[in-house]
Amino acid sequence: MSDAIPVFGTPDGEAPYRPRPAAYGLLSDTRAKLAVVRIAEETGTEHDLPGGALEAGETPEAALAREIVEETGLALAGTPRLIARADHYWIKPDGTRLLNRAHYFAATPGGDIGGKIEDNHTLVWLAPEEAIGLMRHDAAAWAIGQWLRR
Repeated sequence: MSDAIPVFGTPDGEAPYRPRPAAYGLLSDTRAKLAVVRIAEETGTEHDLPGGALEAGETPEAALAREIVEETGLALAGTPRLIARADHYWIKPDGTRLLNRAHYFAATPGGDIGGKIEDNHTLVWLAPEEAIGLMRHDAAAWAIGQWLRR
């Protein structure tokens, strides 16, 4: 993994962007498909890697495990491996401006343990090349490319 952290997106300069540490998983199944969450928003459907923001005092690894369960119901098997970091500027649908400071982990999915709480998130398994074209953030698409090169 390179020490340089790429930055995606461009701040619009209208208001400050709040730093948001986050963790995302690149989980593959036995068919070499990648776990992707399909997110139903009022503005339409988006796709992202499972994961999200760190809570206060949480490590990226702990946030990853929690977010995977919340979004997919899956546990992680084994220890996730950090494969990339990236920053990206993002304006949420509610207008919140974020500088997402993402950690991307290669991880192995375990079984479904329940616990899924995000009703607008649906787990889908896609070929990585297809997932790249569907990602709502360029940083996530880039991370999939890094994962493919591992």
